[in-house]
Amino acid sequence: MIKNTIKVLSAVTAFAACQNSDVEKVMEGHLGFELSHIDSSFSPCEDFFMFANAGWMQENPIPSTEARWGSFPILVQENNIKLKTLLEGLSQSDKKLSKGEWKQQLRDYYTSAMDSAKVEELGLTPLDEIFATIQKITDKQTLSSYLQTAVKEQLPKPFGMYVSTDSKNSEAYALYISQSGLGLPDRDYYFKDDEASLAIQKAYLELLTDLFSMMNKENPKEIAQQVYDLEKSIAGFHMNRRDQRKPELTYNKKTVEELSALIPSFDWQLVFGDLGVKVDSVIVRQPEYLVGLESLLNNTSADVWRNYFTWQTINQFSDYLPSKWVERHFAFYGVHLSGITEMKPRWKRSIEKLNGGFSETLGRLFAETYFSSESRSRVEKMVEDIRAVYRERIEENTWMSDRTKKLAIEKLNAFKYKIGYPDNWTDYSNIAIAADDLIGNRRRISAWQFADRLARLGKPVDKTEWFMGAHIVNAYYSPSFNEIVFPAGILQPPFFDPTADDAVNYGGIGGVIGHEFTHGFDDQGRKYNSFGNLTGWWTEEDSLRFSERAQRVIDFYGRLEPIDGYFVDGELTQGENIADIGGLTLAYHAYQKHISRTGARTIDGFTPEQRLFMGWAKVWQSHATDAYLRKQVLTDPHSPAMYRVNATVSMLPEFAETFGCTPQDPLVITEEERALIW
Repeated sequence: MIKNTIKVLSAVTAFAACQNSDVEKVMEGHLGFELSHIDSSFSPCEDFFMFANAGWMQENPIPSTEARWGSFPILVQENNIKLKTLLEGLSQSDKKLSKGEWKQQLRDYYTSAMDSAKVEELGLTPLDEIFATIQKITDKQTLSSYLQTAVKEQLPKPFGMYVSTDSKNSEAYALYISQSGLGLPDRDYYFKDDEASLAIQKAYLELLTDLFSMMNKENPKEIAQQVYDLEKSIAGFHMNRRDQRKPELTYNKKTVEELSALIPSFDWQLVFGDLGVKVDSVIVRQPEYLVGLESLLNNTSADVWRNYFTWQTINQFSDYLPSKWVERHFAFYGVHLSGITEMKPRWKRSIEKLNGGFSETLGRLFAETYFSSESRSRVEKMVEDIRAVYRERIEENTWMSDRTKKLAIEKLNAFKYKIGYPDNWTDYSNIAIAADDLIGNRRRISAWQFADRLARLGKPVDKTEWFMGAHIVNAYYSPSFNEIVFPAGILQPPFFDPTADDAVNYGGIGGVIGHEFTHGFDDQGRKYNSFGNLTGWWTEEDSLRFSERAQRVIDFYGRLEPIDGYFVDGELTQGENIADIGGLTLAYHAYQKHISRTGARTIDGFTPEQRLFMGWAKVWQSHATDAYLRKQVLTDPHSPAMYRVNATVSMLPEFAETFGCTPQDPLVITEEERALIW
């Protein structure tokens, strides 16, 4: 049975099938992972994560500017260094760039972010207009007027409003309203009473007190407590993250009249009229939240709301302000909340700002230089190999009815994929970007993006749209588009290396591809049909059988404890865990088909199957601060890295067979525990 805490296990001196002198050989070709990163004092059957990565962890301590360090953040840094070179090249070039040209926008936004002297000179004056708007709040009517302005100008407000594809009609856009308004990462931060949580609450109150003091407010400690209490009341009405995973709970279509009944203090017809859009209905993700917010709008004094919005404004623009504000903000959010001890250099934070507003354009700059058509074609073939294996596994599935199987295969066949970067780029030329107006740039970008989304209401859905920049080190599945997307940023080592061993690539990007395919059939994705619509297409019996198997995943991961007293939330993470298990399973069997055509060979003592599992372990090569892990298990739908390796491989009987594990080994689990859904 797998241990509850896989993070630290007793070291052993042998490792089953890999135990031979060949492991110590220096490789002549390009294996795809470093032999020096292996720690053979760990058995792969006891702690595969440490076996594959302990050597790397010893050589690569977490930098002082990071909360976690591993394959993802390292590749992000490498991409950012490339972008820095390209952006500096734009700034140093003599080539004249016209206003509105995408390279001019990138150059001048980056310049404004790097100009610390200008930021210090301006102080808080770029926020004066927002503060003046907030100060007009004197009663319930002026509070409603502020919220109306906040919607249009994207100012802080205790609810979110955005346009996205209608979950039940993927050919149409819909307006969504959701809960928002917190300064801490999640509702539970306000209510947990363990020692670490109480310390965070205390430090957060101190942050609020200090910031109000820096603004020369009278009685800053009292104001801070009032703002904290309001946020805690807001948090009390928030839907928890586990329920937010259930799309049937967060799809609540309301007429404007029904919306007004939920929160009558707000004149929605006036808001929509001011925005210049015709809205007949909206999708309210958490109706109970709006009912609770209505009570707060009625029962909280105007001065508390003014102070709350003032704080939220500082928070929203925290990294755009002079150094004393940035440093105090970092002391809480960076040091206390994440365990980071040193702020990132300004150039990295400047690129993060561009990511927040011009991610697509930044990706365009990256893809123009750093992505090849060869990589695209190789990954396309792997996608189709994995799709073919998934189709076979659905056909051979023993717990689904023929009816549901048929519809599942229809959905799988309908999957689309995008690789690298968009064929067409968004035109941002109407956004004025100035080299000496950092906050103004941020505000104009936000306003343009919101207006652009609003303008889509009533129009056909743009299925060519990407939701990640091409440079981003990630991938995603879109249930409404029924598509998987792999930006150029992730199609690099250690995820994908066109010159490396095929086994490692199948364990790396192949596992990621399988992961994204499986998201289409996890606890959320399975509720969307082949057209991307939220609808019931499973038989009741098959839904029950799926839920029984998913519960095994929930229970299994829910026993894992990365930090004393902090367990993985099995329900919150079930979708990602199902996708990890399914993804690695698909990659394994797709690779088996691949070597049946190409032949298999042992390299440096590692069989092809062993190298595939090593490729998977390298993807999740990572370690993190305790503060980061605490935050992760409370808020993140992904399990900590060590479990994405150990817990995942323990689910695959092929892993035990590959490494010669015995029933007594910690990573060998019982059939009752095994949760192979796909």
